Amino acid sequence: MKAVTAEQMRALDRRTIDEAGIPGEMLMEKAGAGVAQAVRRLLAETGRVPGRVRLFAGRGNNGGDVFVAARRLLEAGCDVGVATTSRVQDFTGDARTHVQRLIEAGLAPRECTEADAWRQPDILEQDADVVVDGLLGTGIQGAARGPAAAAIDAVNALGRRARVVAVDIPSGLDADSGAAPGATVAADVTVTMGLPKRGCLEPCAVDYVGVLEVVDIGIPRSFVEAVPADLELITPPDIRPCLPRRKRSAHKGTFGHVLLVGGAPGYAGAVVLAARAALRSGVGLVSALVPEPVAPVVAAQVPEAMIHPGRATPDGRLAPRALD
Repeated sequence: MKAVTAEQMRALDRRTIDEAGIPGEMLMEKAGAGVAQAVRRLLAETGRVPGRVRLFAGRGNNGGDVFVAARRLLEAGCDVGVATTSRVQDFTGDARTHVQRLIEAGLAPRECTEADAWRQPDILEQDADVVVDGLLGTGIQGAARGPAAAAIDAVNALGRRARVVAVDIPSGLDADSGAAPGATVAADVTVTMGLPKRGCLEPCAVDYVGVLEVVDIGIPRSFVEAVPADLELITPPDIRPCLPRRKRSAHKGTFGHVLLVGGAPGYAGAVVLAARAALRSGVGLVSALVPEPVAPVVAAQVPEAMIHPGRATPDGRLAPRALD
């Protein structure tokens, strides 16, 4: 899956709206639905259903995604709270449409337009199972400032006892370089829209991005194919063709035989992990030549493998003659 710059993604959004005729309001609905789905999955994994979700929105399109997600989670029976860094009346375009729908659904966002508002106990001491960060998007240049920076600090404070889901990109992170020049959200999951942003794949961003999930918001494949990209995210669909279905007539002798050689007293774990990895990869047979003192340990940990105790030196390592 291609990784794109912030500008390439904006161009794809514009082309999808102008040429494919898909309204921005619908793209935002799909994006927010993807965020809500990721949140509900996290709640289910942690056994906190329906769960308490606190969502923080900025003024841009990420805020609109948050409003859709909040409405969807409210409909699912979650305990939902929303706070914004700007006044509701200042939202425009598709984000305004969706904040109005959220209000009509019975939930009015709390307006925290000053930095001090994000430092109050009723923000920092909220009970939350999942916190959703939709404060800043891909258009940020440099370090976050003012209410946005304070809100990012609030997300990270709540994240010490809750899971954090970032919308499109962790707030404060540079979408192209992955740099974090100032306050930046440290997310457990980043739900990015359409295509992964280049910055999310950079090594320097790994502690902020967490697990990266991509939501299909309906951008035509032909539009994506026309975008040049020299960086890609490896996804399950990319790998699936490499793992063909196995014939019903297949057996353990069909898929190769791996021999592991190693181990010593106090170092049996490496052979155990290697044997498990070989089996997990789909190898038919796994044999392990290990020193006699550690053979029982390895055999107990990997019963599927064939363990061959080898002659050992006085300090318990494999003796050269064991290889014969």
